[in-house]
Parts: sequence; C-alpha cells; structure tokens
Amino acid sequence: MLRNILIRGWFLAVVTGSFAVRADEPNRLESARRLWQNGRYAEAIDAYDEADKAPGKRDPRDGVTIALGRADCLAAQGEYEKAQEIVEGYLKVRKDDADLLARLAELKFGRGDWDEASKDVTAALAASPDHLPSRWIQGRIHEARGEGDKALEAWKWFVDRYNTHQNEISKNADSLLIVGQASERYYRANARGQELSESLSDVISEIYEGAIKADPHCWQAPWLEGRLFLSGYDESKAIPELTRALQINPLAPEVIVTLGVADLQGYKLSGGRAKAERALRINPRFAPARVLLSDLNISDERFADAKADALKAVAENPKDEDALARLAASCRLLVDPAGAAAAEAAALANNSAPATFYAALGERLADRRKYHAAERAFLLAVQADPRRAEAPIGLGMLYMQIGRETEAKALFDTAFDSDPFNVRAFNQMKVLKEMTKYTPVLSPHFSVLVETKQDALHGKYMSRYLESIYPELTTRFGYEPPGLTKIEIMTTHAWFSARTVGVRFVPTVGACTGTVVALASPKATRKPFNWARVLKHEVVHVITLQQT
Repeated sequence: MLRNILIRGWFLAVVTGSFAVRADEPNRLESARRLWQNGRYAEAIDAYDEADKAPGKRDPRDGVTIALGRADCLAAQGEYEKAQEIVEGYLKVRKDDADLLARLAELKFGRGDWDEASKDVTAALAASPDHLPSRWIQGRIHEARGEGDKALEAWKWFVDRYNTHQNEISKNADSLLIVGQASERYYRANARGQELSESLSDVISEIYEGAIKADPHCWQAPWLEGRLFLSGYDESKAIPELTRALQINPLAPEVIVTLGVADLQGYKLSGGRAKAERALRINPRFAPARVLLSDLNISDERFADAKADALKAVAENPKDEDALARLAASCRLLVDPAGAAAAEAAALANNSAPATFYAALGERLADRRKYHAAERAFLLAVQADPRRAEAPIGLGMLYMQIGRETEAKALFDTAFDSDPFNVRAFNQMKVLKEMTKYTPVLSPHFSVLVETKQDALHGKYMSRYLESIYPELTTRFGYEPPGLTKIEIMTTHAWFSARTVGVRFVPTVGACTGTVVALASPKATRKPFNWARVLKHEVVHVITLQQT
C-alpha cells in the first residue's frame, strides 16, 4: 500500500515550485504557494485569485503558476475534475506548455486514464525533452504497465541527470523530490547489501534533506523520508519524520494516512481508523485512505466493510493495484471466489506482472491466516518482480508462522540483501539465530522448544501439562491436529514479539498462528501470568484453526 500512496496524487502537491514567479511582484504568488504548503487550501485559492486579478502587465508564466496553484489546492481536497478543467482551460492559452501538460497527465494517470496521460507526456517531452515532471510521470506509467526495463531506464535517467546537473537541481525542492523518488526505485532494483544501504541513506541525507533546505516549507521531504523508513517497519525512525511533515502541513492527507499505516503495523487499529477518517474529511476521495480503512477492517474481521472501502478506492482509480488487491482479499475472506477472481483479472488486464497487487493480497490474506492462498499470492509476486523485497519478506513471515523456519531463513537472507532498511527481515534473522540455542522437549503430540539454561524446567512441566489437556480438548472439538504442535518459549518478551510479528513489541504474551504457538517465558515478564491458562487458550486456537 505504502508505494501507491506515493503514486496517488503526490505529484499534484510538489511541482508548482518549478514555475516562474513575477520578478516585480514575487511575494503575492509565493504567499499563495505557502498557504497551500501549510494546508490552508481555501485561503490559497483566494490568494491565487487575487494575484490573477491584480492590475498591471503580467509575465505570461504567472498565469501558468496561478492555474497550477489553483489545481493543486483543488486536488488536495479531492476536486480532481475541477483541477483538470483549470489546467485544460489554460492549455488553450499555452497549448505547448510542458508544465501544464505534465500536470494534466498526472491528473489523468491518477484516475487510471493511462493512454491519455501518455499522450500528454509525449507532447510535454516534445516541447521540453528534459522536463523532470514529464519524465517522472512517463516512468510511472511504464512501471504501472509492468514495463520493467523501460521503467528502470527512466529511473536511471534521473540518477544520471542529477549527477551531471546537481547544482541546478539542488536549488529546487520539487526537482529534488522527483529525483529522490526515482533514485529510490533505481537503487532498489540495481543495488544490494551495503551498496543499497548507502545509496538509500544518501537519498535521505542529500536529496530529501536538500529539498527541505531549499524550501523549509517542503513537507513532502520529511514525509518521503518517513515513508521510506516505514516501508521497512522502522517506526522509531519513521514517526519523527512524519511528525515533522505534519508540523509543516497538518492537513496533508498523504502524511496522515502514512501515520495510519504505522498504527496498522503496530496493531493500533482504532488509531489507524481515526487517521484514515481524518484524511477523508480533508479529501473525501483520497483512495489511499480507503485502502487503509480496508486493511484495518480486514484486521478487525469486518470483511464486508473492507470490501465497501476497497470498492470506493477502485472507483477512484480502476487500475490501482493496491485497491484491487484489497477488493480481491475482502472477496476471498467473504467466500466470494468469483469476486476475488474478477479483481485479479482486472489487475492482470492492466499489467501482466502485477507484483504490487500480489504482494498486497498476500499480506492481507496472511493477516487472516489464509496461508495457502497467501503463499500463492506471495509466490506470484516474487515471480512478477524478483528484485523487490516485500514479497519474499512476506512469504518468509508466513513460513515462520507455520513453522517452516529453514525456508524462511533463506528468504530473509536474500530479501534483507535487497532491502537493508527492513526491520522485520532483520529481526527475524536475529530470531532464527537466537533459536539455535533452543532445544525441544518432545512428547507424543507436542514439541516444546526452550532455551536450555533458562527454561528447561518450564519446558518439562509445560510438556506434561499439554499432554494432560490434549484428550479433553480434542474430544471436545472432535479434531486432532496432524503431527507435532510446536510450542516455542522465547526467553524475553522482545524475542516473543519479534518471533510473532517481526517487530519488537506486541501487546500480549502468547500467540497462535495455526500450527505454531509462541509464548514469552514466564521468567521474562514484569507481571506474572498463568502460563497454563495461556497455553490452553492457544492450543484451542491450534485445534480450531486447523479444523476450519
């Protein structure tokens, strides 16, 4: 989800600064732009209107700036058609203006009209071959269509352009934002390990921080930094950057939704829901907010509501892979295979290798323990784009949940090399290393894995207790799980959290993923808990989840 939050409408909020401002009266237009950057959209429109009515001779470029400024403000509030009308209207005056054509292409692209967007981009590049916003949209169209080689060539152009025109680009915050995002894509596709880590760090410290230095009101720069960190589940670094962005523009739906995604990752469902609804009050048609609500509803087992939100996101952009993935997931969870197949077919009709669709579908199905369907989705995502890390990491998490640790380790080793910022992969690699110190206590129906020095005695008592309750529970539910059920007693709560969800904290002491039960060691928690009661509770989940 996080990638398409960038694609859906960000461009509408970043390009205006590349346009000229009247030399004899800069403050009027600059003030209007600042109002927009600070989220004061109605005031900004009024300011642009006043500038438009100002007497005296005007630079022709001022008209372009005013038209695009009005379009920015309208688009930020979901008035996409009105924004498009303004741009189209001014194109009648300046029909070959690359800035206007690029903005029109962006508006069309955001609504799924890729063919018309491509025509506008072609016209813009004919007028200005090195026009950054036009090349940025062109690359995103290639990416959306699954034209990987063409997209990669487009991203490489930005890296080369920055290296040869750094002094020029570094003076313009909006240009830096485009270069930074293109560079992220290029390095993720080409670099690995330490080289990738250093390259992404340079994007943050040199390009994004350079943008905020060039324009202190550029809220998009810290937002993009936070988005990058959050894509790797590094909330500790993401939240300060997102907060910094929100301090500049408290009414930026992009930032608010990204903070909501952080809540989703941390299982703070009510907080995430409040943020999604807040974003929709600012922009009622902001599709990423609907995608977030769909995710939250899936996690909350409100599958009908998840489908309704996914349909609203699809209505805004029928080609949005993130929205289609949530529609497919909610249909699958509502036992509507025809609906799920239709959503998948729609994604494939637009892109023969929809890696984003399959990766997001796998995440949502794995969240609800639909392991076979989730595994298929992750494998298809890896096949669609082997260079991306999110699908292998998601598949590795799935394998950890069903006890296939050896396969998970191979995936995490490879994926972490592709995404050294990913905290989940890093934590799972540490968990797997930690678990080499553990030994199993075996019984007829259970394998209780414990750290020998700390929990050997616990393991013996737990094993005896589990065998004592096994006949009662299997008789009550009329089902016996095949093979040995794994019970893993982690030495600390942090290890338990990392083992369960890949992050350092989850607000419980026991968890079942269907075939595996993880438990924080009774010695590791500040407050004592009844481990027998927790184990019985989780074993009931083992039986009923496998039974159904």
